[in-house]
Amino acid sequence: MRLDLRFTYRPLEDLFCQAIVIFSFSINTGLSGVIKNMDRKMAGGISDIINTGIWSGECGEKLLFATQEAIKADKLLIYGLGDESGYSIELLKRETSALVSALQ
Repeated sequence: MRLDLRFTYRPLEDLFCQAIVIFSFSINTGLSGVIKNMDRKMAGGISDIINTGIWSGECGEKLLFATQEAIKADKLLIYGLGDESGYSIELLKRETSALVSALQ
């Protein structure tokens, strides 16, 4: 199977795919708007897990959900990028490469 990876900014309702990946900085300052929106769609399941301290958004940290048809994707993967202050294009390239390896 060939991996088809796309970066997009479209409404969630317009997507239909096997998996949606959200890149997220560490959650020291709370959930980002994108994750809050997804959390509402997933009936609070994301915030429940994050509030227990299981996931913090550290660089390379992955959180995988079976969506149970809450969205038009079988799986949702939230991928941590660490602190926003440490962000760079090189970091994004490196972590995207690691993500692709994990997805394959």
